Amino acid sequence: MADLLESLNSLTGLAVALAAIATVALLAYLHHDSFPLTDFTYRVPLIGKLARYSRDLSEAKPGSWLNSELTLCRDYARHMSAISPEEFAKNSEYLRKAFDAGRKPMPKRVFGLIALLIILEAVGFSLLLSTWMALDASENLRYELTAMIVAVLAIILVMVTHAAGHQLYRTRLLRSCFKRFQAENLHMPSNDRATRTYTSRIVSLSDDQGIDDNRPQHVQCANRVATTPDDLGSYAWVWVAGLLILFIAGLSTLLRIETLQGDELAQTSVSIFGSARGGAAQSQAAQHYAAITSFWILAIVFVVTQLVGMGVGYRYGFVGKQSGEAFKAIQGCADYETYFRPIRRRMSLADLRLSSLHRMMERHLPVDLDWTRDFITFVREERKRGVTDLQDPTEVAKAATRALIEDRSGRRRDDPREPEASEDTTEEVDAPAPVVVEPGQGEA
Repeated sequence: MADLLESLNSLTGLAVALAAIATVALLAYLHHDSFPLTDFTYRVPLIGKLARYSRDLSEAKPGSWLNSELTLCRDYARHMSAISPEEFAKNSEYLRKAFDAGRKPMPKRVFGLIALLIILEAVGFSLLLSTWMALDASENLRYELTAMIVAVLAIILVMVTHAAGHQLYRTRLLRSCFKRFQAENLHMPSNDRATRTYTSRIVSLSDDQGIDDNRPQHVQCANRVATTPDDLGSYAWVWVAGLLILFIAGLSTLLRIETLQGDELAQTSVSIFGSARGGAAQSQAAQHYAAITSFWILAIVFVVTQLVGMGVGYRYGFVGKQSGEAFKAIQGCADYETYFRPIRRRMSLADLRLSSLHRMMERHLPVDLDWTRDFITFVREERKRGVTDLQDPTEVAKAATRALIEDRSGRRRDDPREPEASEDTTEEVDAPAPVVVEPGQGEA
């Protein structure tokens, strides 16, 4: 251990540590999105894929795509998988009906804050409890042993309080739905109450999300949050978290009192045999007051940390049974245009690289050619072959126009004052223009 610390203190050890951290960060970024790496391998001068593929003029079929064109398009198409507008609307509807619209997973900055609080809390309790851990061991060993035990305890506390906060939100939501169901039944004839249930059916993400449109909102919510028809939630984790916090707080208080009493007895005996005067007693009282004050500050920090853990669990995360999958599918976007905009930008960039490949190929040809194939043509041909995870930007724009017309028609039916849409509405609504990427411009 001492050798490791000495190595890290040296410049070589520091460089190795920084290199390891940078490597892990780079691998994590590439695992999250490797599109920049793919684009970089094509753009490298002289030895890049564009330079090498421009010398390959072989055809997959006579008069069809060149092998180099197909390779480029397929390499870029791997990073452009997207769901259809219909699938996006289905996932968004699931989130809306489960009352998870607007919620999101725990952000990384919040996770970092919780980790920092765990570390600080563990350090504080290590100093508090080290006096009572392994009394026959050395001081350093006691600190290390106590730090490990308190770190495990702090992690368990964070997990329990996070689960308690999440369960608190879910239970309050389900019981609010049940109260609305009960209030609704009070105003219904007694013969109709038997046909009304708290949940009409358990709805999964694969089902048609309009299957319970005729039901009230609270029934729609319960259909997607409740795991059983009579699920009203539970406060079990809340009770566990509360009892665990009280137990740790009480035990820590007892240990601190015992420690202070032991110190007072030791100082009193020294005072008796050493003939201490009044100044020593005042110093002892001041030390006792400082120790008590520091302990209560630590206790407040401990309680606040647990409340923060519960608040994070209450604020973030999803309560719908498949809301996490729905959020991941739409990538947290509010509308399809926001979701598809990065894909459209990447398609424009891939088309730009394909054009660059064509220009580089012309250097190896005796005549100039009129290239009629582009990346959008490749996407349309792939869709004809049955590939469903590639979306045609033109079809996406048409779907957005149809959705806008249907939304206006729905508002007009709900509100007679809404002006009627003219017959040439499709011509008035401009389709989103494709994003044009200038030559040499990469993706941010």
